[in-house]
This record gives sequence, structure tokens and C-alpha cells, in this order.
Amino acid sequence: MYESVVRKASASEAEALADVIAEALYDDPPNVWAFPDPARRREILPRFFRLFVDDSIESGGAFALDDLAAVSLWFPPGWETSDKQVAEFEDAVREIAAEYAESGPLAIVKAMGEVQPIDPHWHLAFVCTRPEKQGHGLGTALIRHVLERCDAEGHPVYLEATSERNRALYERLGFRVTSRIDLPDGPPMWGMWREGPP
Repeated sequence: MYESVVRKASASEAEALADVIAEALYDDPPNVWAFPDPARRREILPRFFRLFVDDSIESGGAFALDDLAAVSLWFPPGWETSDKQVAEFEDAVREIAAEYAESGPLAIVKAMGEVQPIDPHWHLAFVCTRPEKQGHGLGTALIRHVLERCDAEGHPVYLEATSERNRALYERLGFRVTSRIDLPDGPPMWGMWREGPP
């Protein structure tokens, strides 16, 4: 049986975390839609996800297994970005994604932002397992690690499901669909919410 320890990720691991996420989500439907050229997608994704990794580490919400077989990026209640930070993020995306920036990743971020809840919550941005390690429950272990904390502190959790398969996984963990996120001529995504204990 595969065993690994969940721990907080450190800033020195940021590049490695971004690589894990890029590898795991290479064929994820929104990424295929956003970056239709496979070679460009492989080139863009590590740098794009690095933007989220750095912010999640700064917020104290980046977790990994001790061998980096799987990682998760969370943002705790109260974590907000200023208008200046949003503008810097968008500029970075335009530099990284170039010809795909407006029609791809920025369109996804905009669509997600339109339905994200305003009530305080933990936001699970990404949970990813290296392809060769998938099927061992590692992603679920990472999610449960933070859900236990959320339940203990009475915090709800929000995420976006990007496929029918991971939507079903999240439903088994107590999430319910609260919105459908439609990308222009693209695959559907689903906003999902999990209440804390009463």
C-alpha cells in the first residue's frame, strides 16, 4: 500500500509543485480548451500554475505529500488580493500565455470569479497527483487533511470541478454543486460548496 505524509509545502519547492500540477492537468478539459496546441500547452502550464503556487504558499495553504507525488493549493478565509495584485496577475498571465491569454486562462478566471461565493470559506484551487501515482487515493488524502481542519474550525469550503470525474469525487466528500460555469464554446465546470459542521 502506498503511504506518504501530508505536510505544508515550502517556497523552495514552488517550481516542483507547479510542475506536478502542470503534468497532472495537462489533459484537463479547461486546459485543453484554453491552450489547444499541445506543445504550447506543455510550455505554458508550469509557468501559469506557478502564479497560483506562489500565492498559495504565501497564504499558508499549499500542501504536499512528502515525496511530492501529490499537491494541493488552498486559500484560507480572509485571503484577498488587492486591485494592484489582480492587475499584476493579469499582466503576468498575458506575458506567460501570450496568444491564448485573453481567450483562455483569463476567460476561465473571469467566469469562475462571477460565481464564487462571498461568504468566508476555504477555497481549494487545485489538488493534483502525478499521473503515475494516480488511483491510490493520494489526492483524497490531501483534501481530507484540510477538510478535517475546516470542520474543526467550522469553515465551509468551495472549489471548482473541471470534469464529471472529479465532480463525482467531490460529491463523495460532501460537496454539492451550486453553479455551472460555462466557458465560451468550451467544457463545463461546476462551482461546489461544502458546509462546515452545524
